[in-house]
Amino acid sequence: MFVHGNPAWSFEFRHPVRELRSEFRCIALDHIGFGLSSRSARREDHRPRSHAQRLAALLDHLDLRDITLFMNDWGGPIGLDFARRHPERVKRLVIANTWCWPVADTVCSFFIRRPRHDSTLVRDTAKACASRANPRQVEFSMEEREA
Repeated sequence: MFVHGNPAWSFEFRHPVRELRSEFRCIALDHIGFGLSSRSARREDHRPRSHAQRLAALLDHLDLRDITLFMNDWGGPIGLDFARRHPERVKRLVIANTWCWPVADTVCSFFIRRPRHDSTLVRDTAKACASRANPRQVEFSMEEREA
């Protein structure tokens, strides 16, 4: 599942989709108001929380499991909101050129210093993003988790 940022659209994923489609089901959506999607007159439809809710609704409608979320730019917080709420459905996270800002009222960021290839990465990353323990910053260190 490819989740784009701003001011991008799903077309930016055409090359990875072309390379991966013979082995994987690839989905690249356009957020409302981006690319070829329709626009909404309602301001709230263009906010991160609304984008995150629509992404979750699509993934629920398709009943996707073992999802690889590829997120870039502000697609990161939108996709991580789904991973935080449904860690059992997400198998892998690919986080590129993004940060974690809230789709709700929390403020946080995270850093992954060394990749890890198991489901705890999904859970721990999403929890770090959602944590209110330190409202300014949550540092997520893979070395500390593995020690």
